Amino acid sequence: MTRFVLVSDSTLSYEYRNFPLLDFLPCAPGNAVPASIYRFLKGGPAPPAKPNGEAVYAPYAIRKLEASLLRKFKREEVVVAHEDYLQNFIKDDTEIIAVSTMDPLGLGPTTMSYYALFGGELNAWVKKEWDA
Repeated sequence: MTRFVLVSDSTLSYEYRNFPLLDFLPCAPGNAVPASIYRFLKGGPAPPAKPNGEAVYAPYAIRKLEASLLRKFKREEVVVAHEDYLQNFIKDDTEIIAVSTMDPLGLGPTTMSYYALFGGELNAWVKKEWDA
């Protein structure tokens, strides 16, 4: 029985070539950063999943929430799901699905700063990936 399913959007799971400032790359407008450059800067393949569909890596906020829940609930009741395997964990007895994201609508302060610099439509990569 998985009562608590925790997941994050994909933009929070990539390593962005281990360059800290590139963590803000998803906030850039799609018209300013072409898809090929965006994919290159994101780095290697999608973050891996364990064989059962759990996430190998997850953002700090999700792991802190997981740790807090595990203080009160059993391991089998709490899972950090890989986004591609989310459907494996959501069942009729699931009580809470927690989603960690930074700016799914592409309207946050960093995203708006990029729009002020580059102009264009409100089509940040973070919104594009959230909608996908």
